[in-house]
Amino acid sequence: MNEMPSIRLLLIDDPPVMRAGLANVLNMQPGLKVVAQADDGETALTLWRAHDPDFALLDLSLAGLDGIDTLRCLRREFPAARVLMLTSSEAPEDVRHSLEAGASGYVTKNARCPELVAAIRAVHDGSQHISEGMRRRMAETAPHGQLSRREVETLRLVRQ
Repeated sequence: MNEMPSIRLLLIDDPPVMRAGLANVLNMQPGLKVVAQADDGETALTLWRAHDPDFALLDLSLAGLDGIDTLRCLRREFPAARVLMLTSSEAPEDVRHSLEAGASGYVTKNARCPELVAAIRAVHDGSQHISEGMRRRMAETAPHGQLSRREVETLRLVRQ
């Protein structure tokens, strides 16, 4: 019987308990494997070089390099890197900044496991994932109800 290849993940979040719990949950999912964990941006870059993961789950709030700066560094050194933001922030401007910096998606930490796993698989398959609630919140808070050209393009890609 052929086993599906594992999606290799790098977790980047500073609370060790959060990372450990997330790693346990993700490693129990068929086809997912956490290959490394980092608690800051510099370590994340080092671990990406060492493990060459398929993509990273990245928190916005990190000591030293924050999540956006870490994302920019990853994308600069590894242009094909896929990064899914996994953070507690529900601020539309954080979603916008993440996408502008090169994130492939954005999920909040209050997402249920099936949504997170679906987002991981979508990003791995080359899609962009933003949760429905975050897309609505972005649309509601856009200036004068208008979305920027980049936001319209992003929503169109998500819808596809």
